[in-house]
Amino acid sequence: IAALHSILFSLSKCYELPDIEVSCVPSFDCCVPAMMDMIQQDLFGTASDMKEIESTKKRLVKEAGGAKSLDSLEIISRMILFNPSTVDQTQHLSSIHILVEPFLARLDDPEVSSAVIGKVKEALSRIVIGVSQNPSVSPDEMFPFVYSTLSPYIAHERTLPEAGEDFEESDDEHINDLEVSRTNSLPKNTKSSNESKRSIVKVFNWAPSQLKIAKDNQGAYQIKMKEKLEQRKVHDGANAPKLTGSSRYDSLTSKRKDLNSPGISCAVAFGLGLLHSHLKKKHSECSISMTDPFVKILYTFVKDSKDDNAVLLSLKCLQVLLRLDLPSVHTYSGLLADCILKIISKLSCNTQNEMVQSCFKILTLLLSSDKNSALELRGEKMASAPKSTSYTAFADGAVFSKTQMQVLISILQSALTDAEHHNSTFGVIKAVTSRQYISPEFYDLMDKILQMTVQSQKPTMRQQASRIFMQYLIEYPMGKKRLETHLKQVVLNIKYEYEDGRISALELLNAIINKLPLPLLEEYTQLLFLPLILQLVNDDSKTCRERAGECITILLSRLSTQVLQSLYEYAERWSGNSSDRKLQRTSVQLFGLFVEARSDFMKKNGRIEALLSFISNALNNEIGDVDQTDVLVAEQHWEMVYYCLQAIEKIGNNSQSILWKYVDLWVLIIKCLAHSHPWVQLIASRSIHSHFASCNVEHFDTIQNNAAAVLLRIPGSIFEIARNLCFELNSEDHRQSDDIIEMAVKNLSWIIKIMDKHPKLCYKGEDVLDVSSDLKFDGDEDGNPNDQARNPVTWLMTRLSNIAKKPGSVRREAIFKCFAAFATFCDAEIIGNHLELMVEPLQRVIIETEAREESLAFTRNFANNVNPSETSTDLPHEVLNLLEEKCGTESFIQTLAKIKCKAREKREERKHRIAVEAMQDPEAAAKRKIAKHQKEKNRKKRRIEDRKIGRGVFTKKPRHVVN
Repeated sequence: IAALHSILFSLSKCYELPDIEVSCVPSFDCCVPAMMDMIQQDLFGTASDMKEIESTKKRLVKEAGGAKSLDSLEIISRMILFNPSTVDQTQHLSSIHILVEPFLARLDDPEVSSAVIGKVKEALSRIVIGVSQNPSVSPDEMFPFVYSTLSPYIAHERTLPEAGEDFEESDDEHINDLEVSRTNSLPKNTKSSNESKRSIVKVFNWAPSQLKIAKDNQGAYQIKMKEKLEQRKVHDGANAPKLTGSSRYDSLTSKRKDLNSPGISCAVAFGLGLLHSHLKKKHSECSISMTDPFVKILYTFVKDSKDDNAVLLSLKCLQVLLRLDLPSVHTYSGLLADCILKIISKLSCNTQNEMVQSCFKILTLLLSSDKNSALELRGEKMASAPKSTSYTAFADGAVFSKTQMQVLISILQSALTDAEHHNSTFGVIKAVTSRQYISPEFYDLMDKILQMTVQSQKPTMRQQASRIFMQYLIEYPMGKKRLETHLKQVVLNIKYEYEDGRISALELLNAIINKLPLPLLEEYTQLLFLPLILQLVNDDSKTCRERAGECITILLSRLSTQVLQSLYEYAERWSGNSSDRKLQRTSVQLFGLFVEARSDFMKKNGRIEALLSFISNALNNEIGDVDQTDVLVAEQHWEMVYYCLQAIEKIGNNSQSILWKYVDLWVLIIKCLAHSHPWVQLIASRSIHSHFASCNVEHFDTIQNNAAAVLLRIPGSIFEIARNLCFELNSEDHRQSDDIIEMAVKNLSWIIKIMDKHPKLCYKGEDVLDVSSDLKFDGDEDGNPNDQARNPVTWLMTRLSNIAKKPGSVRREAIFKCFAAFATFCDAEIIGNHLELMVEPLQRVIIETEAREESLAFTRNFANNVNPSETSTDLPHEVLNLLEEKCGTESFIQTLAKIKCKAREKREERKHRIAVEAMQDPEAAAKRKIAKHQKEKNRKKRRIEDRKIGRGVFTKKPRHVVN
């Protein structure tokens, strides 16, 4: 068998099914009987007995290792031509019949052992895997084959009651087989021209569980009658049937095993496995005529089978079939629903069980089969229905009775406690909701769903619960009291203890505001508006505040003008209360939301102008008296400043020209650039960039009716903006952020162009002296250009160069990004005149970083602990390359050599100064030397600690104390 497996394995890599006619059999299929003989001998013959003996030396017997026979079965099933309706006349069976028949015949043996059943089960499962990968399988061949495989096992079972018929037991019940055969198109007297060619005939009917095979209709009828006579044959002695009592009909029943015997269950699982694999793979190719007969068979297995695997496979097949509009579904849906509820109740509604999840999916499909019909449970009809009625068909195929729906709702309430397997549970609840089922139990279920929208720990459960409750709230009929109760509970949920629950509640409230009808929304506006305002102001979570703001914005955008005016009056009253800063801050936030949601409403009756006057006064009270050259320290009142700037930004997004009239307001905005809070810095930078970055640099000094006119009316405003932006870039590393750096770089990029073209705009005085482009100063970094005749561009470059010389990797990277932006957008003349100021800090950082990396190279395992931002020199090198491309290689090399020469002279001068100091002031020199030694000592100690950390040593060795 090992040799056979090796041949099949090699052949499977290159074998392709030949394109042959239906009347021909491939050469490979002709070898299947011989291969099956070998496999049968290996599985059930002497070889199998030798493998099971413990004393067998399996390492010396090649065939004793692995499962070569099972692997061979899978390969053969994958390579044969799957055409069960066409057989070889000499074999009377097709290739798939030859594979399956021996195993099913063993299962039909009344004395089959459990060991044999286990082997057959494994072999049949391998055949299913192989057939599922067979490219020659088609629905026209697969469905009749599966039907003829499964139907014999339920032929002697109690038949199913059709709609409107009573059930009657009968021994002669028969399930009509699908027509598997096709009549031969050739005339009977036609002979083949090739006598040596094998003649092919069609199978009339194939029942794989029968040992005897009939060649025609008459033969099949005779075999059936003979079996019935054998069943009625009277035996002598103790075997004679007792014709009294409940066992008087035992002798008339079939001798075959029932559906729940291990052998029959194994055969049924094989057929269902084939059906499920084919439906899952080719469900789009299934026709109604071929799949409709399986509904009855699958229902029988779900109802009568006690094998979990068979029931589970039947449920999975039904999940595919119920999505098709099959005629039998309407007939058996009520019976199937009753069986499903019994299975779930028997399994104690354990949603972790795969069968329970499959049952929930079946219920979902049954409830969703007709979404246009509503479940109308009329108590009068149920009371007048006969007691024997197990289900009642309501409008358009709704088949659940009132009792069944109550049971289902109680099951769903119990299943909601499982947080791991909830998708199928929510699917059933959603289907019930879509059918608009009305009962007190369902309303209780919705209360629990609303509770889960905030209390569930899984985000997916919260989202699904919110969608279901939203559907229920919008579509279900309910009174005013119930609706108000639900809305109050939703509003209370936004104050939930944990952030995730509050976010979920706010998202649900957002959906309600979006979809609630406008008359109802305006009726309950007061119920929603004030709690959202409180949550907007008092919530500690930024995400929750944003969600609350979104809810208020959507609410304001949907309301009518009359209702909106009543809400706007709230904000006006709050803004007039100067004694309560928190209430004024709330009014500013609300004004911003009004501008964002209803700009048309705000532009009427001078509301925008009144709002800008109020914001200007509020900003002046907060920062008007603070010197703008100092960093503001009043961090405890940053909220008012921030929300005022936020409102200004929203006004500018809708209409920029309105803001150009308020010059005093822009003075305060420029001053906010130097605020200590990063949020204030960012929004101020964003406002300035949105208004002035697009102005024409060439004609910037011409007063026009545009944004540039604002800066022209503020003397020295360009210098003040540049200086405050330098304050932002000069902050400590922990106060820096990527957004602030990005906006500062963008603003400095257009400011430096204006400084170069119109330097007089940087001065407050009228008389401006000639300035020198090569003037450099290292003293007062923040000095005013009015003190001396200075070039504003030179001042800005010097300021940035001095900031880059300070320690701090984030601060240096920010300055280097400014230099890169200048090299990209500015003229070569500007860069060339200030190349030395830009290259010097870049070269210093590169030299310091390389020296530090060399010193750290001696520290073992320390390289992994070094911060990449402190050791990386990629950014300085990239900026140097940009500067070299902009100014030219020759000029760049000369400037670089000049910088190195100055650094060397400065280093020699420092050494000379130290030597002179040692001669003139020995005491100061000694102190300097002691400090140097102490610094070196600390450095060595620090390196030793770093080496210990690299070795994983974190404790000190105890010192030995001598008494």
